[in-house]
Amino acid sequence: MNPIRSLKNSFFELKKLQSMVIIAMLLALRVVLGMFANATLPIFGNAVKISGAFLPIAMAGAMFGPVPGMLVGALGDVLSYIIAPTAGGFFPGLTLSGALTGLIYGFFLPCRVLLSHGQSTRWWSKPSSPPIGCFCSTAPAAAKPMIYGCCRGSSVRRSSVCPKL
Repeated sequence: MNPIRSLKNSFFELKKLQSMVIIAMLLALRVVLGMFANATLPIFGNAVKISGAFLPIAMAGAMFGPVPGMLVGALGDVLSYIIAPTAGGFFPGLTLSGALTGLIYGFFLPCRVLLSHGQSTRWWSKPSSPPIGCFCSTAPAAAKPMIYGCCRGSSVRRSSVCPKL
């Protein structure tokens, strides 16, 4: 997909309530994982920290595109600092790094935007390939209608990811 079109479609994802709710939950998950899911490696003199905070950023980028991925990355860093300030102070370079991380995940992960201007599109790049490593392949069957908007009365066409109701 064209990068400009990908940015435009992901920006229009922000106008949908369902997308905003999921993005807000991913943002909250990013803040929580950034605070509690950390491990330092004593082999390197406690200078190296491993965190699971990249997972919600990657999920937002994969599910909704580059713009929501950037928002989760940047706002997650700012909210983490507001909730629990560090001794070194706030550094905007790390916020920019989080935004670029979401942008890269949004451009290069195989899942794509579900809805663009009311039209149903594929969640993955190639119709023949399954969405391996994507949230849409691991969601429980009962949650798929909630997440994908495939409920009765919806204007969304049914696809192979939505169970028949």
